[in-house]
Amino acid sequence: MIERVEGALVASLGEAGEVVDVLRDGSASPDLVIRRVFVQYADRLQLDLAVIAEDAVRRGDAAPDFVTVYRAETAPRPAPAQQSAYSVSAEQVREWVFRGWRALLDADKYLQRGSLWEAHGRLHEARGFIWQVWAAAKGTSYPQHGLSQVLDDSPDDLPPGIEDTVAGLDATELRQALSAASTVLTRSSQACAPRLGTEPRMAASARTLLHHAEPADGSTPRPS
Repeated sequence: MIERVEGALVASLGEAGEVVDVLRDGSASPDLVIRRVFVQYADRLQLDLAVIAEDAVRRGDAAPDFVTVYRAETAPRPAPAQQSAYSVSAEQVREWVFRGWRALLDADKYLQRGSLWEAHGRLHEARGFIWQVWAAAKGTSYPQHGLSQVLDDSPDDLPPGIEDTVAGLDATELRQALSAASTVLTRSSQACAPRLGTEPRMAASARTLLHHAEPADGSTPRPS
């Protein structure tokens, strides 16, 4: 049934305008079959659609922004209890915090080796975890989506100093951005304390290592 609906959907895409291209893929999970259809139109319109079984449809608080565009049955069958889109566990937040510090330490390592591209990439990855922690702190829906959910929910309420975590391919800029990211991740974790609880031991260790890291210009680090 899902495949038939997907086929009918793809066949009808041209009715909305000139189609540039279509990508069709799906989940690999045997427990939940999802067929995804992304279509790019010539007028820049984009549609990102999912075809799933009626029993798997998320509703209410579990999917506050989902819009049903087609339903095979007129009356949906009762669905089992579903996790709220706003829910996030302390273990998940803790993992984001841990991975954020790991990425910052990796960026520092690559910076000291003079590998600016790798340092830049890991800094960007760390920023992604910061956005997830901040989204959880602010109680957005789908906090795992980080930046996009923060901007959708409260575009004027961003992590203080987040703009200072952006750098080009310059060693000095990257060092300054790493220092800023350390501060922003710390403050975001503090803002998320009700959900996070005690931050991972990794955090204190990473802060110390980053504080005493060799400056990008090769000068001697300032004593604490």
